[in-house]
Amino acid sequence: MAHSYTQKEIHRITRRFGLIPLKAVPVSSLYRRNAVFQVTTGTGTYALKPFKRSEASSSNTIQQIKTTIRHVKLLTSKKYAHMPRWVRTRNGRFWIEVKGTPFYMTEWIQGRGMGVAQDYTALGRALAGLHLVPLASSPKHNSSILSYIPGWKASAGSFKKYMSDEIRKKGRHSEWYQSHGPACNRLSKQAWAYFKRPSMEKLIVKDARRPSLVHSDITSLNVVISESGHLYIIDWDRVKVGSSYLDMAKALRNTCQYNPEFIRSFLLGYEQVRPLSRSERRLITLLFSLPQEAWNGARFPNRAKNREMLDIFVRTWPERKQAIRTLQKWSHF
Repeated sequence: MAHSYTQKEIHRITRRFGLIPLKAVPVSSLYRRNAVFQVTTGTGTYALKPFKRSEASSSNTIQQIKTTIRHVKLLTSKKYAHMPRWVRTRNGRFWIEVKGTPFYMTEWIQGRGMGVAQDYTALGRALAGLHLVPLASSPKHNSSILSYIPGWKASAGSFKKYMSDEIRKKGRHSEWYQSHGPACNRLSKQAWAYFKRPSMEKLIVKDARRPSLVHSDITSLNVVISESGHLYIIDWDRVKVGSSYLDMAKALRNTCQYNPEFIRSFLLGYEQVRPLSRSERRLITLLFSLPQEAWNGARFPNRAKNREMLDIFVRTWPERKQAIRTLQKWSHF
C-alpha cells in the first residue's frame, strides 16, 4: 500500500531541494496512489516523486536510484531536450532518502497529451534522439533481446497450454481462444523462426553488445506536450541501458493506440533522426507483434490486474492485427 504522506512531510522534503512550498497535491497514476506530488512554490511548480524500484531488477532501491541518476546526469550533460529539468538538493544531489524511500524532484510540465499525428512524429524524433545518446562504454546489461528470448518462449508455451485448458473448460474467453488463439501462436512461431536467420541473429547480437540508453516506460501518460508546444517525456524511474528496438516496440504499443496513422507518424519521426535498415525494421515489427500482454494476462489469471490485461488484449485484437499489418508493410515483410 502506498504511504500517505502528510503536507508537513512533503513540505519538509521540498525545502531540502532549496524550494519554499506553498501547496502540495498528490497525483495518482494508473496503478499507484500518491505516485507524484504537484508542489507549488513561489518560483514555479514542481513534481516531487517517491522513487519506485523495479521488481524485475536484483539490485536494491538505493542502487537503482543511483543508476537512474547516473543516466540522468548523462542526459543533462548532453542537453537532451525532452526530459524535464531535475532539481538539485541544497548540497547538490539529485535525490534524497526519507525513511528508506528515495525522492527526486523535476519541473512540472503543464500541458496536454498526444492527440494528432504531428505529436507522434515528435515522439518518434525524441525517442530516436534518446537512443543516439553516446554511452561512455558498452556496459554489460541483462536487458538485451538475447536475454529475453528464453523467457518469451516459455511464456508462449504456457499461454498455449492455458488457451487449451480454457477452451476445454469453456472459460471466459474460450470462444476467442478457439477463433484467434492459433493466430497468436503463429506470431510467436514467426518470431522464433526469424530470430534464427543469420542477418537477424547478427543484428540481435550486435544490439546486445552495443546497447542504448532506453526509457523503458514510454506510455501515453508519460508524454506531455507543453503549453509552448514542446514534447516532454516524463517519469524516468526506469531509464537504463538496454535494447533500443525493444524500447521502440514498447513505445509503439503503449502510445499509438494501434492507429495506423499514428504509427506511421511515429516511425517517420524516428527515422528522420535515426534511419533504420530493413533488418532493423523487421526486428521491431517482430517484437511489436509478440502477444506479450496475452502471455502476461494468462500467467496469473486470478489476479485482477492480469485479468484486466487479458480483457484489453481480447477487446483490442482487431486493432492490433491492423497495427501489425501497418508495421509489416513498413518493414516489407
